[in-house]
Amino acid sequence: MMRSLRHRSTAFLADDDTGFRETARQLLTEDGYAVTEAADGGEALELLSAMADARLPLPEVLILEFVMPRLSGLGVLLALRRMVRLPPTLMMTRFLDPSVDTLAARLGVHRVLRKPVDGYALCAAVAETAGGDQATATNEASETVSSRVSGQRVTKTWNETRPRPLRRGTPFR
Repeated sequence: MMRSLRHRSTAFLADDDTGFRETARQLLTEDGYAVTEAADGGEALELLSAMADARLPLPEVLILEFVMPRLSGLGVLLALRRMVRLPPTLMMTRFLDPSVDTLAARLGVHRVLRKPVDGYALCAAVAETAGGDQATATNEASETVSSRVSGQRVTKTWNETRPRPLRRGTPFR
């Protein structure tokens, strides 16, 4: 099932790693998302606050790095939740400590992804988190992605929205 070209979903990506942001933006754009980027938590808060102040629609999904200069992803969520109703949020981190998941869950984060994250896993998690057309626009192909949670190896199956043979199984940070 193809997404309608009239409706372009929106994602907001905040990560201080330029290479990661560029790769994630490219993958998400290929999947039909209009992506707004921020290079750190302070910039993310400024951009999202300006959207809220101007009564512009917020992105359909937030993708925030846990640790960033000026303000962490959790700090962004804390500040924003006092002003607006937050869009569904994904948090990314290299930390394996389960306290990250606990804190994130308390702030309403939909899912915590561990870096390095596979391109398929990121796109599938964004589609699931954003809901709507992306959640239903999957094909039969699936990707098995492993992550570490609480020191245990957990395997999840993600549906991909379309094949990307050049990036298959290649994690990026």
